Formats: sequence, structure tokens, C-alpha cells
Amino acid sequence: MTENVSTGITGLDRRLDGGLQPGSLLAVVAPPDSQSERLLHVLMGERPSLYLSTLRPAAAIEDHLDRANGGIDAVDVRYVGNHASMDNEFVAEMTGDRSYAMSLDDSRAPFDAVYEEIRTVDSQSNVIVDPATPLEESDRSGTYQTVLNQLKERALATDSVGVLHCIEHDRTPPLREMTLNVADAVWRFDLVSGSDGIEYRLRIPKNRSGAVIDEEIKILFGHEVSIDDSRTI
Repeated sequence: MTENVSTGITGLDRRLDGGLQPGSLLAVVAPPDSQSERLLHVLMGERPSLYLSTLRPAAAIEDHLDRANGGIDAVDVRYVGNHASMDNEFVAEMTGDRSYAMSLDDSRAPFDAVYEEIRTVDSQSNVIVDPATPLEESDRSGTYQTVLNQLKERALATDSVGVLHCIEHDRTPPLREMTLNVADAVWRFDLVSGSDGIEYRLRIPKNRSGAVIDEEIKILFGHEVSIDDSRTI
């Protein structure tokens, strides 16, 4: 039996009976101005990872990972967002019609790019989709379900873990419910005002086939990421 995959946070692993189950999908739900990316970084430090970025260019993420705690090795970063053509920008400028210019864009849609990259996973790894929110904003529910199912199938076939970084805004994306339904585990990461200023708290309302976590966990961000075991929130 394959051992659970460490989250990179010792205290959290202890509560999760060793970490995340191989073959599982994790949805990390967090506000855009939180430190939730740090949770992804410590997870990626545990084993090889495929990082699929839907918004930020690969070079920016690679630079950030190089600077994070001395660097994070064995991360394959790939950009899977929209690839707007400069030719289209020229057409828009000449015609004054941006909608016509965008109709000429035959670049891969994010769904297609994410799907094709997931298919390349052939060994134990962490597969990060960051953020998943642009996919959840679509009206292509059937296509998104296909992507999620492909991620689950590859995770099961390779003992990998799929991670969907879901950013919370004032308006919930139309397909967020599908993400939460398909995910085997859901982490909700919140910023709250505590006695010592801003605190970062983690709730795990869903952990399919795993330990039931019925407490809020205070996350501490220092040189390393840890949890506050000194008290119960």
C-alpha cells in the first residue's frame, strides 16, 4: 500500500494520518490576498510536481520558486492560460473591432491545454492547477468535468495528488460547486483578525475516506510553515 503524501507541514500530517492520500484531488479555497500559495510551495517541496499556471507566466513563477526558502527543486512549470496573439492586437488596432480580432485567435483554450498537460503525467507527482478559478468561471461545465475526471484518473493511475487552487471572490464562480463535489478533500484557508493581528486559519470540512478534522488550525508562516499546537482555536 502506497504511503500518504506529506503536506510538508508536520503537525498537519499528524492530523491527516500521514498526509494526503495518493490518487486524491485536493481543492484549496482561499482569498486572493492570503498566503495560500505558501501551502502549495511546501507541498511541492515534498516530491516532483507539475505546476500548471492559468494566469501568471511560467518565468514569473519559476523566479518566485527559486527565491522561496532557497529554491524548490523538481517543479515543472507550464503556462496553460490564454495566448493572445500580437497579430490580433494589430487587427484590433487597424479595424477598431476587438471582438473580430479575438475571433481570429486560434490558440489553445485553457481547458485543452490543461487536459493535454495532465495526460503527460506518468509517475508519482503533485499536479497543481493554479488558479483553477478561470476554468470555474466558464460556462463549459461538461468540458470542465472532463478535465477534472482526467486529473482524477491520472492521479489514481500514478499515485499522484491533484491540487486545485480555488480563489474566492465576492461572486462564486459558476463551476465552483463542481470542483468541491469532485474533490476528495477541501481546505478552506482564511484570514482573521486575532489578538496579535492577522491570523491564518485552515479548516478541512471535507476529507473523503480520511481523518475527520473538526478543528480550526492556526497556520504559522516563518522561515518554515508550521501549525500552532499551543492552543485550540
